[in-house]
Amino acid sequence: MNSKNNFLENGNSEKLRVKTLNKIYNPFTKEFLVNNGLKKGMTILEFSSRIGFFAIELAEFVGNKGKVIAIFNDMDSLKITKKMAHDAGILNIEFKLCDIENIANLNIKFDFAYGRWVLIYNNNLENAIKKLQDSLKPGGVLVCEELNFDNHGSFSSPHEPLIDKYHKLVLENSQKLNLEPNTANSLYNLFISKKFNNITINANQPIRISAEEKSLYRLGLQSMTTAILKNNLCSEPELSEMITQLNAVEKNNSIIGGYRNLIVSGQKMI
Repeated sequence: MNSKNNFLENGNSEKLRVKTLNKIYNPFTKEFLVNNGLKKGMTILEFSSRIGFFAIELAEFVGNKGKVIAIFNDMDSLKITKKMAHDAGILNIEFKLCDIENIANLNIKFDFAYGRWVLIYNNNLENAIKKLQDSLKPGGVLVCEELNFDNHGSFSSPHEPLIDKYHKLVLENSQKLNLEPNTANSLYNLFISKKFNNITINANQPIRISAEEKSLYRLGLQSMTTAILKNNLCSEPELSEMITQLNAVEKNNSIIGGYRNLIVSGQKMI
């Protein structure tokens, strides 16, 4: 997990984007976690690449007898999440500036570890899975929820060429950083290779119908603006026009299948 590999900038657009994504994806994720061993009273590692809305949900779930250690690779995301937790009165969550490669420095063994859209920014996926596995207690559970930049599975009906162009810009940004194009597709076999027990895999692809849900594309472009222009992927006027056109998409009757997440869980050998 490397903050330099993340081409999305923190800001008002990004905070709203991540908040909306959590609203859409979290119900499915939470059910999957509970079905795969998440219990109240656990000590949980939440490894994040962005603002940690779900870390707060996990802290609420495990209750006062449990604890969440939320790690971030950039101070802005940590500070924003820490303030949100404080404002919500959440006391059983600790915030650490730490990346996956340095989890051992925390000197904590976890009952459960979870992260979403983190490994897509990691240039050494196998090493990251090993570091996360090592952070677990014997019998502890690791859950990774990721997407593919390339084989993303998104669609629109009626067909919206702007959505295709959005995904092309995301892929091109990832290619500039030499990121793995299909991280999600690699997870299951990596869990097998690391000899996890009770491996479970599922997919989640929420359908975006409301204006709020479809606003994720406009907000995503706004968060990627600096990277798009820096990498000469399109001109500033072209980008501005795309954002204007996406505003219109939000108001029409199209349905959009956003990124298809694969979520994989496995239990460390006892």
